[in-house]
Amino acid sequence: MIKIIMHKPASVYFCLILIENMENIRHIHEVLDLLFNAGQTYTIDELYTTLRTTYGADVHFANCADNIFPIQEVVPFLLSKNKIRLEESTIIPLTPTCSH
Repeated sequence: MIKIIMHKPASVYFCLILIENMENIRHIHEVLDLLFNAGQTYTIDELYTTLRTTYGADVHFANCADNIFPIQEVVPFLLSKNKIRLEESTIIPLTPTCSH
C-alpha cells in the first residue's frame, strides 16, 4: 500500500513511492566486504553479476547517509569515495570500511 500525503510537493510523492516500493536494499558495506574477503578480483561486469546472483536482480544499495541507488551506481559510488580504483576494468579494493 502506498500512502501519499497530499500537501507535499510532487517530488516528495515520488520519493515516498520509490522508497516504499523498494524491498531489496543492501548496505554498500556488503559490497566492500565481498571485494575484500572474496580472495579474488572482479571486473565491473563480474561484480555486477555476482551482486545480482547474490542479492537479486532488483537489489539497490544504501550508503552511510541512507542514500539509495541502483546496482549500476555501485562502482561509480565506490570510485567517488576512493574505496576502489580501476586497472582497465578490474576492480582494486583500497579501503574496507568507512572512517566515521
